[in-house]
Amino acid sequence: ELAPSVINNLGSFENALRDAGANLPKDRNELKRLLTKVAMSDPPEQRVYEAHVGWTKNGKAYVTADNVIGQMPNNIVGVNRSNSIDDLSGKLSTSGDWNSWRDNVGELARLSSIMMLAICISFAGPLLYVLKRRSFMICISGKTRTGKTVATLMGSSIPGIGQVDQLITWRLTDARLEQRLAEYNDAVFPIDDLETMSEKGAKEKYLRIRNIAYNLEQGWAMGRHNSFAITHGGAHEHWRCIAITSNEKSIRDLAQSAKLNRQPGETLRLIDVPAVLSGLDHIFDRSPSNSEISDFQDWKAETFSKIAHACEQNHGATFQKYISKLIAHRNGLKQYLHAGINYFVKQVRDECDGDIARDVAEKFGLIFVGGMLGKRYGLVPWKKSELLDAVTKCYLAARELLPDDGVALRHGIQALKERLRELPSLCDQPT
Repeated sequence: ELAPSVINNLGSFENALRDAGANLPKDRNELKRLLTKVAMSDPPEQRVYEAHVGWTKNGKAYVTADNVIGQMPNNIVGVNRSNSIDDLSGKLSTSGDWNSWRDNVGELARLSSIMMLAICISFAGPLLYVLKRRSFMICISGKTRTGKTVATLMGSSIPGIGQVDQLITWRLTDARLEQRLAEYNDAVFPIDDLETMSEKGAKEKYLRIRNIAYNLEQGWAMGRHNSFAITHGGAHEHWRCIAITSNEKSIRDLAQSAKLNRQPGETLRLIDVPAVLSGLDHIFDRSPSNSEISDFQDWKAETFSKIAHACEQNHGATFQKYISKLIAHRNGLKQYLHAGINYFVKQVRDECDGDIARDVAEKFGLIFVGGMLGKRYGLVPWKKSELLDAVTKCYLAARELLPDDGVALRHGIQALKERLRELPSLCDQPT
């Protein structure tokens, strides 16, 4: 596979062939005639590269690293990765089919609201393009062994990551992170636990993740000199995605450890979601009751093993099916998304909510609609009621960690009610 500019430069053409192991004529005139004849001939296949992955042609097609989903007039074969690093982490692949993914990964996700949320985030990633909304990040926080990384893996299995050790880690520079983000344009960007960051101190770690959150939302790599851009493809990387990661501490607690306050704008770009809900000490808030499970710890370990095996055997195919369905229904998609987001916001809004909570509710509304589209296309076996309940529980838990006026007001009202209940009733006073 050679570019036309190489073929038509006989010296470059000869070098490329020799480097590939070709046995060329030793006579220079004969070699020149051979190379000229090949250069003047028509190629057996004309291939075209897109500049980046993601949506193209006004949503009529979606370009992956090695393929295109949808109808295109040209024979597009993905993006040109001649200048990219062949990194095994985060490399997408396909195994199994979407039916098997639904019946295994999708079915197991019903045991946990956070697992359902992670899958919905993957479905929501490509929808940012339709609404022209900017990127944001979700951080699932909880103690070790609660299931944070497993939830991330389940969401990652949709675009094509089948094992935990294939997740991108935080042990990379910000410049390299920008390159990886561009590989997941118009999709979910799964990245492993923040504990893998090279920064050790709470302050250094928090300040870096805060800076990344702003850069992620902006959607463009750092501008560099023209000579660098031309050498590396002629354009600066850009992206639009929903990133999902995890950490033992919430971002709020990480900031408090560093004796810093979270900025309101940052909380809209980097949203805390607790891994455990409903006062539990594990991620399976939708599992059967403990009375139905003889040994919960064994059941939990066995379930984690089932999930890992299901993701390894089934990943990638669901994304292709999902994108194909989005393309087929693109004409009414924007109206459907707006209606679904408004529906969710109406279900969860509180009169005490401030601007921050309302904005985050809309982001969770987009995640909810992503799950609804997965249900609509038959990709998940969930009911609307359980999907709404799962995403609502995650949103309400996330809302409690926001620096929103409504959070303080609700806590104050609750404290006042409890205090009033403690006061003696007038009826109890002696006459």
